[in-house]
Amino acid sequence: MIFLVIHFPWQVVLLNQVTTKFNEGSYQLTLALGNCILYFLLIS
Repeated sequence: MIFLVIHFPWQVVLLNQVTTKFNEGSYQLTLALGNCILYFLLIS
């Protein structure tokens, strides 16, 4: 892994950013789904 960091630092940074964005998106999606479920439980 250190070998990759030395030779492809921009790819490691890019991968890190994509992973972070994906995690943020998943978290927001989870919150949105949770809010929808809560809303449906309240109105039903």
